[in-house]
Parts: sequence; C-alpha cells; structure tokens
Amino acid sequence: MSEQLNEESARAALKRADDLIEDVVGGVVNMDREDQALSEADVLLNQALTFYRGEGNTHHVAVTLESMAYMERHGRANIERARALFLEAAELFEQVGDAGERIAALLELGEMDPRNAKTQEAVDALLRTGLSEDPHHTEDPARLADAKWRAGDADGALALYDALVNEALTRDSKARAARLLRDVARIHEDGKRDKVAAADTLERALKLAEEGSDKDEIGAALLRLTDIWVERNKPKVARDYFERVVNMRGLPSWQKKLIGPMRMYFS
Repeated sequence: MSEQLNEESARAALKRADDLIEDVVGGVVNMDREDQALSEADVLLNQALTFYRGEGNTHHVAVTLESMAYMERHGRANIERARALFLEAAELFEQVGDAGERIAALLELGEMDPRNAKTQEAVDALLRTGLSEDPHHTEDPARLADAKWRAGDADGALALYDALVNEALTRDSKARAARLLRDVARIHEDGKRDKVAAADTLERALKLAEEGSDKDEIGAALLRLTDIWVERNKPKVARDYFERVVNMRGLPSWQKKLIGPMRMYFS
C-alpha cells in the first residue's frame, strides 16, 4: 500500500492493522511470524495516523492511537508505551465528545495502572449512565476492580465491586451480581483472610443466582461454599453444600470435573 493514503485507503490500512493485531493476540499467527505481523501493523497504523492528522480528523487520530496502544499492550507487552497511547487517545476522545470510546481507553489504562485517578472518573461516569446487560469486554469496570485487587488495593477493589453489584441489581441482573460477588468473596478470603465474610458473600451470591435461575452461578457458589466450610473444619456443613451441587442437573463441564476430586473431602 502506498504511503500516500486517501480516506478509503486509510480506513483499509486501519482495518488491516487491527486484523493483524487480533490475529497475533488471538494466537492465529505462528510465533515465528508474530514480529513480522506486528511490524506490518505498525507501518499501516503510522500511515493512517499521518493521514488523519493531516486531515485534522481528531476522532480517527484517537481511534488509531487506541489501536496502537492495544498493539503495544497485548502484542508487544510494552506497558509504558501503551499507557501513554491510551491516555492520549482518551484525551482526544474527550475533545470530540466520544464518551464511550474515552471510557474504553481509560479502562484499558486502568488495568495497567489501577490507581490512576482518570480511570476512576471513567468508572464513575459509566456507573452514572448505566451499563448495558452484556457490556463490551473493554467497557466492563469489573476488569478494573480485578486489576485493583491484583495491584494490592483490596479496599479500592471492594468499593468498586460494591458499586457494580448495586448497579447490576438496579437492572435486575442477578446473574451478573452473583458473578461479581464471587469475586468479592475471593478478596475477603485471599486478601482479607476473612473466611466468615467470604462465606457470607457467597451465600448472598447463591441466593441471587437461585432467584435468577442461573445454574452456572448456583453451581459455582455451591462449590466455593463447600471449599470454604471444609477449610473452616465444618465437614457436615460442607457436605450439605456438596450434596446440593452433586444432585444438580445441567452443570457445565468444568464444574462436573471438580466434583470427583472434591469427594475426597468426605472419604
């Protein structure tokens, strides 16, 4: 493709670059060709960026920078470069009034830099406007909550999870609330070393999953409650939860695989 692009060829360059990046990240490209694919994507993105800057098209400049940031983060593991590019893209999306793309860029930034104040602003804005039932993976603040937890900010993670649970319940999305509460229970158990709070949280998750008739979440909560009560040296209580999950029908295969090894708890 010529370095002198027009509108049509710039769009094609951006799409081709995004496809190459996704193929690398998704494992479609052989490992010995990953660097070549990313180099080709890099050339295409820089050509598109030069064109859009020359045209004064701020929105597409931001889109291109976001693709570059994604490549640096997920393709090259160049976190510092990715941070700078996501932040620049977010600032440009804010200039043109594209709140959705700004939030997506800031949440990607937040996963790498969970204490960044701008990411919390994005989350707050997203919670105010409300999430869709199945939010796009780059726009789900649960990813930032998990990043806060992995970065050692248990209290910040719990505060964000609490807001997300409440937001899910306002939409009567009980399955999502149950999933989030399982993450909260993990923080109580592994981060706070508080198995009582973890068990109480899982009981709440179980209740919501049952109200929402979500078998996956019911099974997951029962399995975790079994583990916790075994660890608390209450085998009778643990067995009650275990028998409930054993007698369930329609469990996903990953949960069924856990049942056999867990029987040794009660042998």
